[in-house]
Amino acid sequence: PELQSTGTAFFISDSILVTNQHVVADAKKITVTIGGAETDVRLLVADSDIDLAVLQIAETAPEPLSCFALDDADNAPAGTKIFAAGFPFTQILSSDPKTFQISAALQPGNSGGPVFNEIGQLVGVAVSGLKFGQNVNFAIKPAYLKVLLEGADIQAQCNKPLPTGVGSPEGFEQTLALVGNYQ
Repeated sequence: PELQSTGTAFFISDSILVTNQHVVADAKKITVTIGGAETDVRLLVADSDIDLAVLQIAETAPEPLSCFALDDADNAPAGTKIFAAGFPFTQILSSDPKTFQISAALQPGNSGGPVFNEIGQLVGVAVSGLKFGQNVNFAIKPAYLKVLLEGADIQAQCNKPLPTGVGSPEGFEQTLALVGNYQ
C-alpha cells in the first residue's frame, strides 16, 4: 500500500488513540508514528456521522506516554481558553449540537488532534475548518467520543493522565501520534 494521507491522533489510554474517521477512511493499512518510530495500529471502531475513529496499537506504546483522561473531558462553554495540538490560546466562538466552532489555528494535518483547555482537560477533537474564513474551525464535543466508546464496549483507562491544573498544560505533545493512511 501507498501512503495517501496523514492526520493526528491522541492517546486516551496506554494503547488506544482517537482520530477523525476521515483520516483513516478506506485505509488498507493504518500506522502511527510516536517519537520517530512507526507502528501498525488496528481500527477498533469508526463512525462517519460524527467523524470519529478509535485505533489500538498492537503493543503498548514504546515509551511512557501521557493520555487525556476522559473522566475530565467536558463540553467547553463559549469563551473558554483552548489549545489545539499545541497552537496558541484562543477563544471558542459558538456552539452547535455536535461540534463547536473554535478560532484556534488548525492545519489539514491537525484532523483528529485534541482540543484542550488551559488546565489540560480534553474539550474536543479537531475536525475541520472553513476555507473562506480566517481561523473558523470546528471540533467534535467529547460527549460524542464517550458514546462511541461505550457503544463499542471499549474501555479506555488512562494510567498516565496529562497533568491538569492552573497554567498551560505541559507534556501534551506526549499524547500525540502521527497517523498514516495507506491505500
